[in-house]
Amino acid sequence: MQKQILIILLGLFLAVPFSFADDQKKAPPDTKILLERTACFGFCPIYKLTIYGDGKIEFDGKNYVNAIGHHVKTISPEKVAMMLTELESINLKGKYDCYDATDNPTAIITVTREGKTKQIVHYHGCLSADAKELAALTKLENKIDELAEIADWLKYEKNW
Repeated sequence: MQKQILIILLGLFLAVPFSFADDQKKAPPDTKILLERTACFGFCPIYKLTIYGDGKIEFDGKNYVNAIGHHVKTISPEKVAMMLTELESINLKGKYDCYDATDNPTAIITVTREGKTKQIVHYHGCLSADAKELAALTKLENKIDELAEIADWLKYEKNW
């Protein structure tokens, strides 16, 4: 009897750290990552991508994307946690909206987590800001698309 209790307690003891480790890989329940790409003077993809902490993804394709309209899919919560890690790994300002070149799109990232919201506005015609920060921001925007697994929704071919 004591041997059985010892085995049960040992099993519970070993299960706790693994369970805790899994929770560390998940985003807080109120997590919401929004990436919006706006129009340009050309064929820039126009869409809004919303990613929730549980892995739900909503995509609203407006123009110059393969998936026009509202689409929903799911990715793993671990991928959402990876996005948050990416977002936290770079220290960016809130706005990169200088207009050094015209007719470029804007990418807007809005992150809500644990009751706090942060937004980064990136006008792709802003050239006078720090080049490393602009490159990191563009890389981050593309990484969000990649982790959300929306490549098929973004493909666009002109039909004329």
